[in-house]
Amino acid sequence: MSILVLPLFACAARPADLDELLRAPAPDAVTLPDTQERLARYDEAARLGILASDRRSDDPGLAMVAARALFRAADVRMLQAALEMLDASGSTEVEDWIAAADSLPDDTKSEVLSLVLEGKSRAEQALELDPGRADALLYRALHLSLEAWAIGPTSALARGMGGRVPKAIRAAIQADADLESAAPLRLMGRFLDRAPWPLRDRSEARDLLSEATERAPVSLNLLFLGDVLYGLGDVADARSRWMSASEAPCGVLEPEVADLVRELALGRLRAVAPEGP
Repeated sequence: MSILVLPLFACAARPADLDELLRAPAPDAVTLPDTQERLARYDEAARLGILASDRRSDDPGLAMVAARALFRAADVRMLQAALEMLDASGSTEVEDWIAAADSLPDDTKSEVLSLVLEGKSRAEQALELDPGRADALLYRALHLSLEAWAIGPTSALARGMGGRVPKAIRAAIQADADLESAAPLRLMGRFLDRAPWPLRDRSEARDLLSEATERAPVSLNLLFLGDVLYGLGDVADARSRWMSASEAPCGVLEPEVADLVRELALGRLRAVAPEGP
């Protein structure tokens, strides 16, 4: 699980048509490029998750299968689109690598928004059926975070999401801070690092991401800890964390998603000067 950036940093987007986005592939479809084939597989998992949950709408476990699959389909879109954009630009600026999702194209934002609106609904369905369920609290917070990112700062603030997002994350931390490689702590740390003033608090973000890394020294925790350290001016320690992220276990991430995270870590390392700024 990842998130390149968290809310309030993007232009507004409208959700893509979910049925069209997750339409089953034609049996005689031509072979897709590797990147499109990856998206197609995640989309198919999301489509099947929705179908299974719809057949048993009283089953919170199946609602969570759908919620997870929808988040992963959204997340891999962000990761892949960010790397494609960075590769195309040839950027050697560390800030570009850290903030890549700020400039993702509108069609990516629209697709992500469609997926996370449905995913949030499935997580909330699980909570209605099984109140206090820790994984449902986590995925509600994850989907809500990406929703706020996709609709943009003006809409997000107007809808009160500057308060709703951290509240949802705190509920996930309280339920189980260690869940999925300390994902609740990582999510709050990333939010506080990337959110705009007055929500940003990089000192607290560093503390939360340090704790997440201590509990689960996996690639994504290390990547985000390096980002906040760089933002605080500690370039040497940031470089060390990014190096560790490029070599660390992937935790709960699927191997191919972990590969994308490692590429993002390596891109940061290539961009930062060995001596620091």
